[in-house]
Amino acid sequence: MGQRGPLDGLSCVRRPGWMADFRSPRKEARPCCEKGSERIEGDSASENVIHEAIQKAFVELDDAILNTPLDMIAAKHQVPLSEMVRRLNAAYAGSCALLSLFDPSTSTLHVACTGDSRAVLGRKKPDGSWQVIPLSIDQTGFNEDEVSRIQKDHPDEDHIIKDGRVLGFAISRAFGDSRLKWTFEWQ
Repeated sequence: MGQRGPLDGLSCVRRPGWMADFRSPRKEARPCCEKGSERIEGDSASENVIHEAIQKAFVELDDAILNTPLDMIAAKHQVPLSEMVRRLNAAYAGSCALLSLFDPSTSTLHVACTGDSRAVLGRKKPDGSWQVIPLSIDQTGFNEDEVSRIQKDHPDEDHIIKDGRVLGFAISRAFGDSRLKWTFEWQ
């Protein structure tokens, strides 16, 4: 299967390839991604397996980003300060991601997104013009479905979304952003 996965965030700019450091699976998971696909053909059972694997990978990556520095601190690992700062920086900063995965055996393109990265498909029409097909949905305070989800999860907190921003952020979901996910004890 072919895959592409651009990431957008401060940690990625400061340290290219930082994802390679976060491959340890976690036991507990927090959902952080939406699944989607532009179905051309394919078997729905295998598509469900792929969607679940992508969602699990997103959750495990977020867990690893958030928990690796905490685990190092809790275990009193003797690591260089520069490494600890890199790990904490990755957990503190937020990163959007967009993953596209093409399965040639079923001719199915799977797309997963967290944040406001956007995937579109350009398809040439018989008349020579182009059709643009959105393949992802932005996870922001401007997305009505995302606003509804947040309001459902936080019914008595009217201040969460203001002017399309979620707690002051442009996006409602991201890898990292530990200040929104860690307990006050760890912050």
